[in-house]
Amino acid sequence: MPIQRHAELRTRRKRRAKLVNLRKRYKNARTEEERSRILAKVNRVHPMLNPDEFLAPLNRG
Repeated sequence: MPIQRHAELRTRRKRRAKLVNLRKRYKNARTEEERSRILAKVNRVHPMLNPDEFLAPLNRG
């Protein structure tokens, strides 16, 4: 595989791991302000992901 593809896959893996971490933080957040800050960070990490898609795994399990 070309080096560029490896870099792209590494970026995707890192993004996925970051979103898992942010979901845990969101689940444990106590205030609405903290939750809104986490959602803003999610928007920076993955701009195409809307809040409903981000929260869907939390609602399933």
